[in-house]
Amino acid sequence: MRTPILEQHSQSAHDVKAQLPFDVQERSGDEFFQHYLESAKLSNIYKYAEESINLVRTLQHAVESRAPRILCWPGWQSKFLFFPLSIVSTSFIDHCYEKAVSVLTADVKK
Repeated sequence: MRTPILEQHSQSAHDVKAQLPFDVQERSGDEFFQHYLESAKLSNIYKYAEESINLVRTLQHAVESRAPRILCWPGWQSKFLFFPLSIVSTSFIDHCYEKAVSVLTADVKK
């Protein structure tokens, strides 16, 4: 679902980076930060996020109708991505993330 979090993610990330101490900014590097922003924009979660008005209309119809025919199902993200990730251990997710990221932080390159 498209929310202000998704819409303003880039600006929020820049704000967080600006608040970090200089040594932390230097360690991560601009290339890593730009790669992070680009990969976030290209992720399926952002591409296939639904407009929130669709959910509101579905719920409104379900409440107002005597015999609602439209069911409100969670998106495919919750079933196939978020629920399995919530079960898997953090160390496994960290390992997969390290293998998937093609750009390393500046301090790892040194």
